[in-house]
Amino acid sequence: MDVQWNPRRVSAFADEIGEELELQLEVLAANGVGNIELRGVWGKNVLELSAGEVRRVRDAARQAGVGFSAVGSPIGKVPVGGDFAEERERMRRALDFAALLEAPYVRIFSWYIPADAGDGAVARILGEAYAAGFDGFLTLEPHLNVATGSYGRTSPARFKVAADALKGVLAGLGGDDR
Repeated sequence: MDVQWNPRRVSAFADEIGEELELQLEVLAANGVGNIELRGVWGKNVLELSAGEVRRVRDAARQAGVGFSAVGSPIGKVPVGGDFAEERERMRRALDFAALLEAPYVRIFSWYIPADAGDGAVARILGEAYAAGFDGFLTLEPHLNVATGSYGRTSPARFKVAADALKGVLAGLGGDDR
């Protein structure tokens, strides 16, 4: 199995790095991450952005050579008995933004697990996925600000820990860490 780090197939929730787009793009480039799963920027959730703001994000990312794997929407983070019409409108907005960003996917809410620690069995899952022909995106959502108990943010240094952990998992699957 030839599995390796491919910046065009790795993505991140860059809002965990910081709120400013320039910092997000700088840290992604420094860590060889070629895509953003746009969840937030400038202190706003992606669905709170205007279409003009989404175009600004898209244009800056293009200039930095960064693409978009998905819109990291909060779709699904509502009670089962919540307002379906409102959720449908949010989904339409997410789809419109995905089109603007040329992102092939819209992510909906799911639970998370970090790559080389915990009970996630990420190496086993990725090994099975690659053996079955998987050729999709791998998205970093590190939530590594454990010292403060905050799991919605990380720092550039801790983001590197997450990126390096995923590189290590991929290297262990028979590829390399390039």
